[in-house]
Amino acid sequence: MLNYFKKNKNKILNLSLKKIYRHFFLNDKKFTSYYSYLKGFIFEFLQAKYPHYKKEDFEKKLDKLISEADDYKDLSGELNVLFDPKFNEDLEFHYKYHENYIFF
Repeated sequence: MLNYFKKNKNKILNLSLKKIYRHFFLNDKKFTSYYSYLKGFIFEFLQAKYPHYKKEDFEKKLDKLISEADDYKDLSGELNVLFDPKFNEDLEFHYKYHENYIFF
């Protein structure tokens, strides 16, 4: 048993740190929390690039993405739309992106 822990120590610590971070920071959704601060900071950055991006849409997408993080499914499409609201509008760029994603 000790050999198993020695061999997989980094994996166990990594998973534990992710759970601790999620429990103390991402699940705390009060207005004064670290999560709210980061969410507002990221939204300000995105709004500078996309002035018509609505804060309610961003918050809803981000909360959904965080709640589905443990489902073990590919979240890259949702992340792309979250950080680039016009991601699916340009069809040529969309196909090139997914083509690169498949081959690389």
